[in-house]
Amino acid sequence: MPSTQKWGQRSAPRDRYSESMRHSSLISLLIVTVALTACSTAAAPASESTPTGDPNPSACSDFATAHNELMDAQHDSSMTPDERLMLDAEYRDNVDKIALTAEGDVRDRLDSLVDDLPSSAVDLFKGMSPEMDTYRSNIKRVQNACEAAGAWFSLD
Repeated sequence: MPSTQKWGQRSAPRDRYSESMRHSSLISLLIVTVALTACSTAAAPASESTPTGDPNPSACSDFATAHNELMDAQHDSSMTPDERLMLDAEYRDNVDKIALTAEGDVRDRLDSLVDDLPSSAVDLFKGMSPEMDTYRSNIKRVQNACEAAGAWFSLD
């Protein structure tokens, strides 16, 4: 039987197949586009939640609070020697944790202060001791670094 189809003309079933393939391709492309858009949108909040602020002002403020609490406690005559030793350990640990939150010079100087602390803060308060001189020097260096970072604080 001779074909009534002219050259370049497609039969109806083949056209439906081609049209179906085009629709499938477009749907696939749309699904991939939506998936990629969802992935890039989901990644955006992660970058927004990453802290980008300078941690030094907070670290400097926390250090000033810890230092002032130590000074107040050292003048408290009702504290027992055991309480003072516990306070010394807490102070050392607290300043070390604060240093870990800081950056740059502030962190370096807080680390130096912790490294140079005597085994007992009681040694700091024996009048004009070498330990007290070193402590005061380190405190001044921390203050200078904090001020350079834009965080000024006062100490008792």
